[in-house]
Amino acid sequence: MARRNGWCQWLVFIKILCDGQMATQVDLLVWNIQNFGQLKSGLKDSKCNLTQAIAKVISASEPDIFCLVELNTTSESRAYKICDALMEALAAEKSAFDICLLSPNTGKEFYAFFVRDTTFVVPLEMSGPAVGGSVSMEIGGPGGVAITAAEFSPAPTPMNGIVLNAFPLIYPDKPAASPTTWPGTRGSALGMFYVPGADPGNELLPIMLVHLAAKRSAALKQLETIEDFSLFYSLRPHGAGGLSMMVQLPGQPAPVATQIYQAVIAGDFNLDAKKNAGDYDWVTTAGASGGLGAQLLFDEPTHLMTFPRFARSTRRDRRDLAINAYDNVILQTSPAAPAPAQGQNQQVDNILNRVRKRQFQYGNAVDYYDKLDRRGFASFWDKKRKRVFTSKEYRVFTKNFAVQLGRGDQSTFVTPEAGLVGARLISDHEPIFVELHL
Repeated sequence: MARRNGWCQWLVFIKILCDGQMATQVDLLVWNIQNFGQLKSGLKDSKCNLTQAIAKVISASEPDIFCLVELNTTSESRAYKICDALMEALAAEKSAFDICLLSPNTGKEFYAFFVRDTTFVVPLEMSGPAVGGSVSMEIGGPGGVAITAAEFSPAPTPMNGIVLNAFPLIYPDKPAASPTTWPGTRGSALGMFYVPGADPGNELLPIMLVHLAAKRSAALKQLETIEDFSLFYSLRPHGAGGLSMMVQLPGQPAPVATQIYQAVIAGDFNLDAKKNAGDYDWVTTAGASGGLGAQLLFDEPTHLMTFPRFARSTRRDRRDLAINAYDNVILQTSPAAPAPAQGQNQQVDNILNRVRKRQFQYGNAVDYYDKLDRRGFASFWDKKRKRVFTSKEYRVFTKNFAVQLGRGDQSTFVTPEAGLVGARLISDHEPIFVELHL
């Protein structure tokens, strides 16, 4: 997860001289930051600010592209301010990103795509077609732009690096005459990127960012509906071998039809790839009747248990505390791709271990745990409907460990219990990292 240094670059150069080619590595980080909105960013109450701790997690992996799920607001101006605060925090960690591109409101939240170096990975914003002087920011669905007509062009970097409405929402569009309705409240966003150093045919990298429904049955319906997106349908082994999209590359005067040979679907799927691996069979298999025939890159738990569950168990190590493999990256490549892209070196960031080693400064935020992890402060019942844990008990517990996290002996590791408190204070999901070799 370290940034490519000069020595590594020389090795790449030598291999290129010997072999004639070398796949370009694009490091991708995807993270559902639970309830990352006005409160956690410090915009509403500076005492609750966890932006610097979040930036420290992101900077540790040094990704080329960072996809943020759950920018928890429906206000465009607030989404802008939250991303601005995060950009400043990343710069303070000496991990500056050139640009942050936001989706429109997905229905409950925004998604954000951060690009570290816009000369290495060039973001392509949706720039057309213009109708009545404006560009629709929806692809597919009833009334949306056809994906083959949507135009993408290099996104100029503004002074503060934040671009609103850069990437469109995308909905099912196959068959075009009667598109399937997306069975969910949150829409998905399509980010488009150009990687000039990639192998021929791999230069264009579409990334669809998703946050599927919390209910398993609804999430399964959404996952199966992805085949009704013509982009992914065309990349199937039994598909058309890829899709042609209107793309303007740097130096070109206008968008031209360009073949897409690969695509990524990433985010919080709310489907456990470890316990219910069969939920993803439709993704990894393909036949004439359906299936994406794609690579599912993760099966490791990323979602941390709540404290009530922890209190009733004897589990104490980090891998046991992360119990659901909800977060994932799906890589789909066309059989017609000249050099199929690969996902390698998948990792889940061990935030709990970082907490135990006191790598984060929480400040006053530890005293506002009940606001920052609201899910933990409900009352809980067992299967016989007997209440086994109350919000009052949780408040006492977290207050004790907040003291340990914020004002305890800084020379010692904190306990696993406090590690869970500290990790969930930042997010109940851990980020996932993968190298995309294009």
